[in-house]
Amino acid sequence: MSAKTASCLHLPDRVATKARWRLAVGQAEKNNAVRGRAAECPNARVRTDIAQ
Repeated sequence: MSAKTASCLHLPDRVATKARWRLAVGQAEKNNAVRGRAAECPNARVRTDIAQ
């Protein structure tokens, strides 16, 4: 598995976990990890339920 493929598989899980547990996302993480990788993964979809 290529690094890009692995990154595109990991990105939705990372975003879903942050959203589910209402975890903070720092500016650097948002800019570099999420936006940068999201542009490389146009088919990535995030689905999650918010924890109660």
